[in-house]
Amino acid sequence: MDDPWNPTVADIRRWAADPNSLCPQDWDLSITGLGHEELFVELVEDEKCPKADFFLHCLYLWIYDLVRTGRADELEALLKRGEASEEQALRTWAKRSRALIANPKLAAKALWWGFGQKRGQRGHT
Repeated sequence: MDDPWNPTVADIRRWAADPNSLCPQDWDLSITGLGHEELFVELVEDEKCPKADFFLHCLYLWIYDLVRTGRADELEALLKRGEASEEQALRTWAKRSRALIANPKLAAKALWWGFGQKRGQRGHT
């Protein structure tokens, strides 16, 4: 990866496919909001992606940030995709995101930053 702080789609895909690759500290924070969120959804839906939980976590960070900064209008298309997904974790993400948009006071950083991590088995939250 040439620039881990500004990765290309190909960089992210390569990293996501390698179960042994490591990322720099706080990489989740740096790649969230760069416009790769549709790719993140795709990777969460990919049953073969060993880093699906990482990208689910990034989606939760993205929602938290957009709601916290008043930019929730950017979410609609991706939320609809999440609601229609066969992946339960994405449907849960969309449901929680809609609840947060409806009540931004639910935006407890510790809670939202923890969602999507350590799901255990695929499809569970």
